[in-house]
Amino acid sequence: MAKIKPFLRDAHPSSPWLWREDWASGRMRSSKGAVAAVACVMAVAFSGFSIPLVMRATEILEKEGLGALLAASLFPVAALGLSYWAVRETARWLRFRGSQLELETIPGVVGGPFRATVHAGGLLTPQGGFEARLSCQKRTRSGNKTQSTTIWEDDLTIPTAQLMRGPFGTAVPVAFEVPFECEPSSADPTVLPSVSWRLEVAAEIEGADFSALFDVPIFKTDSSSPEISERFEPGSLEEGGGWGAGDLSAEPLADKRIAIARAPDGSLEIHLPASRNRMGALMLTGFAAFWNGFIWFAGRQMPGLFVIFLAPFVLVGIGLAIFVPFVWLQSTTLRARPGMLIIHSRILGLGSPRELPIEEIQAIAPEASGMNGTRASWSVQIQLKHRRSRAVVQNLRSKADAQRLAGMLMRAISTAE
Repeated sequence: MAKIKPFLRDAHPSSPWLWREDWASGRMRSSKGAVAAVACVMAVAFSGFSIPLVMRATEILEKEGLGALLAASLFPVAALGLSYWAVRETARWLRFRGSQLELETIPGVVGGPFRATVHAGGLLTPQGGFEARLSCQKRTRSGNKTQSTTIWEDDLTIPTAQLMRGPFGTAVPVAFEVPFECEPSSADPTVLPSVSWRLEVAAEIEGADFSALFDVPIFKTDSSSPEISERFEPGSLEEGGGWGAGDLSAEPLADKRIAIARAPDGSLEIHLPASRNRMGALMLTGFAAFWNGFIWFAGRQMPGLFVIFLAPFVLVGIGLAIFVPFVWLQSTTLRARPGMLIIHSRILGLGSPRELPIEEIQAIAPEASGMNGTRASWSVQIQLKHRRSRAVVQNLRSKADAQRLAGMLMRAISTAE
């Protein structure tokens, strides 16, 4: 991230979007080089730690047994994964290091437009066009831990027909409307909590796929308008009832594994199959294996009563081991009818339904719930009046899917006919 220039801050005290040279000039380069550098550092660090383990594999097997060898092998496996990531990100950076962003709105406006053009650094014509994602990240600190959370995100597709030929290769026009409810960029991102905005543009092409990442200025200005809003209002619980055939015949969900149907009694039925998010399940399983393997290996090496200090870590490992089968095997069916939402979660066919009457439900709404890889993960939240809210649909990669499912459930439980 580019640093704030004191002379620019002094020259424009009320315009923080002019405190960085790249923002003030309206041109900036992709920060994918920094991503490649981090990937390389992590790959080298894990490889350096793993090489001695590989060289001592026979000794570990003879002295400590097969279990210790399997636990130690997790580090070389992680090193291989990180090395692949480093090679991929470095290849992208080398191929598209000339990519840059030209801002048309300086700054982008909260409650207004964000317009820019991405210069790809080469002539690219991907068949599926370019995918652009504008996201708002909030960094907070709790004790010594710093956490980054996606609090808003929107996506768009730029078809090949809209691409242009510019002075630096293919020019990709990008246009978003930023809702008035969003938080603006922090004037000084080094002071936590802080808010930053990122624009990521990607395309699938032969060889290394195109990917560029930019830190962009989004601020509230005199032109910010509360009329540009994204408040989710699918209708109240008391009015506008029912759901019709139009809900089923509309554009299908991006997640093809979610099944929507009309039950024999006319109610809305949404089925979420087991292991719907296989990549997330694989990552959690690998992390649980790595965690428990490391704790077991460390316990074998610690003398006497010092093993007691591992107790909190053992409890975490047990929790992970218990949670993994749920991720792989749990399926959920939501059945919504006027006045009632029924949530039926099952593992291998076992599980009892839970009924939520309309009197207990305050709202059903989409919510950004974290990250799934490099993308924001969305969920559908049931906001209860007198109890803790809960997510009934998780790991949605499309905000549109979350909005549509929430709207369908709200209309289905409405008491009006």
